[in-house]
Amino acid sequence: MNDTLTIKTRPYNGESMTAFLMRTAVRNKIPYLAFLDSVDIKRSKGFHLDYNPKFVTDLTKLCWLLELDRKEFKSCSFGPIIELFLDEEQQLSQSYLDFYYQMLDTSYRRFCPLCLKEKNAYMLFWQISDIEVCLNHGIELTSKCPSCHQDQPYLSPSLIERECYLCKENLSKADYTQLNNSVVSSEQLRLYHLWDTLVNRDFKLKLNEGNSKRKDIALMLLYLCSTNQEKYVSSDVKFLTPADKSKLLSIMKKGTQYKPSLYLILNTINKSGLEFSNMFENKIPTTFISSVIQHIQHKQFSLEITICRSPWCSSYNTSDTMIRAKPLAWETEKYYIVYMCTSCYVKYGRNPNEGFCEVGETYIWAWNSILPLFKKGYSDLKIMDILNISNLKVVKYSVYFSVQGVFSKVENIPHKPVQTPVDYFKKTRCRNVIPLMQAYGWGMREYFYYLYNKEVQLYLYAKHQFVKNGREKTHENKYKEQLPDRDSLLNLAKRYVEQKNKVGEVISEYKLYRNMNTYRRTLLKYHPEVVEYVDEEKATQKFNKVRSIEDERIERIKESFDFITTHGEYPSMERVTEASEVSKKYIQTHPRVKEVFLELRRRYIESGKALERIEFTKD
Repeated sequence: MNDTLTIKTRPYNGESMTAFLMRTAVRNKIPYLAFLDSVDIKRSKGFHLDYNPKFVTDLTKLCWLLELDRKEFKSCSFGPIIELFLDEEQQLSQSYLDFYYQMLDTSYRRFCPLCLKEKNAYMLFWQISDIEVCLNHGIELTSKCPSCHQDQPYLSPSLIERECYLCKENLSKADYTQLNNSVVSSEQLRLYHLWDTLVNRDFKLKLNEGNSKRKDIALMLLYLCSTNQEKYVSSDVKFLTPADKSKLLSIMKKGTQYKPSLYLILNTINKSGLEFSNMFENKIPTTFISSVIQHIQHKQFSLEITICRSPWCSSYNTSDTMIRAKPLAWETEKYYIVYMCTSCYVKYGRNPNEGFCEVGETYIWAWNSILPLFKKGYSDLKIMDILNISNLKVVKYSVYFSVQGVFSKVENIPHKPVQTPVDYFKKTRCRNVIPLMQAYGWGMREYFYYLYNKEVQLYLYAKHQFVKNGREKTHENKYKEQLPDRDSLLNLAKRYVEQKNKVGEVISEYKLYRNMNTYRRTLLKYHPEVVEYVDEEKATQKFNKVRSIEDERIERIKESFDFITTHGEYPSMERVTEASEVSKKYIQTHPRVKEVFLELRRRYIESGKALERIEFTKD
């Protein structure tokens, strides 16, 4: 291609870089892929132009061909955000994509039908996951064709013609929903303003001497979230989850273990109620920096021990019987700092905003709501109706308060209680109601009676036990343990496999056999049918996964064929592998994929397009 362009186009304000380049190529009647070659941009990395142009090109030749100033491209990509927050080394590495995690989407091209009618433009901000509305027209964005309802590919010359890549329907005819202006102006307008500030404002991080940008960002987030801004105190940090706070501290310590994401930065600023500019206008006091460093060096991660808040407990309002417990997930939060009272078994987790609160159960609520009804002699059914709770909850709290000596009910005590209930829990390595009731023939009241045994509670919840590799230390030979029967183990394996298949996770032999409290070699010796079942399910899962990957890559190859042939180029193996990012070796070593590739090329040749291209080249 000549180093000149007949039509000199200019980007619209806010137009995405890839959309602008496709528009330029179409207006000059040049195949898009050839146009990328002419401006020294690798074909397989075209989408990076919207995310981080610096990763694929320096824009020098592009600016020269179009006779444009580099500044005119500033609002066409998210490159300024990358340059603002990432160090030079990371800007030039594909790992920069991790910074955008969950924020942007280039799976399909989104558009506003009215904007296409007016100026045929695809805006950069329309690919932000949280933005759902066109700012100019107040209508919902879409990626679907109004006729065949197919999502439009992110890169296709048909977009510039406002046509569906599949059925050629006019995209500007797409149905749209007019939204109330107040909806647009509340959340969506805030998002547009925020991203416009990120892309177009000339911010600059105030780097501390010797620090990388990631360390300065971590330090600034800790500073903005601290109520005490002269000295760092772990318990004074608000708006950050314990996991996020720990990761930010690890950046200060190691620098490479974790990188702050754009989602974490924006989410933290949003929660704190601060403006984005606060990150760049504030100067962190040296005393605060020193205290963070000192905190890391001396590993001062200890927290105050909470007190027991259960009115019926003998240790009420004291911390004498509080011990560290294992982390607990409760409702939508995960608590990493948890204490348990060894007298009443109530657990307290540390909330970053509110301090310690009861987690894992609702015993204090039961004390105030259920216990008074028990004492009045109400039946379980009546309590269920009054409080709108399940029978399981009523029975659980009835047995619990009986064990605690607060409330007496004869049927809550088993006729012949077992001597060491903890052994039964250890044997099954489980604390759920149904499996234990089925395994030992317990009733619901029996189960809860044994659950609230002190040894059982310590075994299930106490954090510091003499444990090695998740198994209690013992001098007994584990191979001589009495295994459960074959059917019980097989049912346990089936439940585990079904659960993993349902959520799409890999079947882990290590975790499965650990839950069974045994080893693979032990099962091979005594119950080989269980191992055979697990091996068959693993093989089936692996086959399905390989088939799923093949199907996905076949679709990419098909899309690449359409893309390449639409531009009048021959779909050679090299062009297809480059455009689809499916390696040549993969195609050649996977019969299904190779068969599809050869079939597509055969159809292309038989259609006569290959001959037309040869004759055109000769002319």
